Amino acid sequence: MGARTKKFRDRVPPTDAAAPEEPTTTVLGDWYATMVFWRPQVALFVNELTLLPVLMPFAPAASTLERVRVAAAEVLSAHGVRRSFVDRMNPTRGRTDLPGGSPRVS
Repeated sequence: MGARTKKFRDRVPPTDAAAPEEPTTTVLGDWYATMVFWRPQVALFVNELTLLPVLMPFAPAASTLERVRVAAAEVLSAHGVRRSFVDRMNPTRGRTDLPGGSPRVS
């Protein structure tokens, strides 16, 4: 993941994700995350390479980083991205960070 804003980091529990200096592990690269204080609250994830936005309900906060993988896959599929590509974006490595990206926090 590229960066998470302070308001996002303050609301999402820490994970056992990789160290900030580790390279991105997926074909789409880093993702950025922030909060949008609408009613209900929304998490906004943006891919650094494509600028593809993924909006999803923020609650429950504890599962946000697990649920974003599914939400990103749904958005990519809705845009006609091949399933094989979506599967490569979502490696099953036990990490609970953003859509397969490295968890860099600024």
